Amino acid sequence: MNTMQNDRDFKISCPTFGGYTTRLAVNDFESLDEVVAAVLDQLKASLLANNFESLLHTLENEIDKYHIHDTSLESILISVDNKPLYVCNHGCRNVPGSEEVVELDAAVGIPMTQVDEDILVQSLTCPQDEDDEDYDASETTSLL
Repeated sequence: MNTMQNDRDFKISCPTFGGYTTRLAVNDFESLDEVVAAVLDQLKASLLANNFESLLHTLENEIDKYHIHDTSLESILISVDNKPLYVCNHGCRNVPGSEEVVELDAAVGIPMTQVDEDILVQSLTCPQDEDDEDYDASETTSLL
């Protein structure tokens, strides 16, 4: 049986790498974690190719926080929507190895910790939650 290749755009949403976009064939992935790893591998390759050593170090320190939420791999595979899927790191996921108590904030439905209260604003403006399909909070903040 010949399967049609399903290519999708994945866009990073975070203060440092926000806007980075890569296109991946999602047919061979078995989990969202594999998809995220592939997106980050592409980002690493771009950073290495351009000698961004400091940014590589930053990525390595934050790599466990990146994730895709509000969808499943199955939904991605059957979707005909061409909107990019966002890979974010803005504190809406419990980081493995963290000893902090994570509570579900009933008002917004996202996990929060006491240490990451400032992340709440970023979590509330996740592009997947915005009405504007082209919204990316990271593109509105200048790092200069």
